[in-house]
Amino acid sequence: MKYRPVGTPQKLTVAQKLGQYPQLWRRKYAGTGKHSGLLPNINLSSSEYRKLDGPRLAPRKEFSRSITDYSTTHGRDTTNPNIWYAVGSWIEVVSVKGFHFLPCHFNGENQAQYDLRGVRTDGVRQLMDALREWAKMKIRERYVA
Repeated sequence: MKYRPVGTPQKLTVAQKLGQYPQLWRRKYAGTGKHSGLLPNINLSSSEYRKLDGPRLAPRKEFSRSITDYSTTHGRDTTNPNIWYAVGSWIEVVSVKGFHFLPCHFNGENQAQYDLRGVRTDGVRQLMDALREWAKMKIRERYVA
């Protein structure tokens, strides 16, 4: 039996979209605290959640916290300048009471596991294609004048 959506999926309210337009490339980071028309820390009530048809952990689709509150950075290893790294993390995705619930989903604690961490097979393919194109460009810059 399917848990949601119950009935016809509802259109997101302005409050659920945090006042943002779908055409924006970068979503506004929402953070914690009170927001008009929503529970504390931008949580949905159970009845609201059941009416939305976005994927698990992203019921509001591109306006969900698993997307808007995901932050990335990159840099070089201080011990070896030939090593680069990229890091992504979720900032302040918490329950009404301030509990960080995403690790429970990632690790399958008291529920089915649903891990958003890591790079998926298609992402690895895209990364390799981008690396290959970058390497070709660098070789051409160096040896083709």
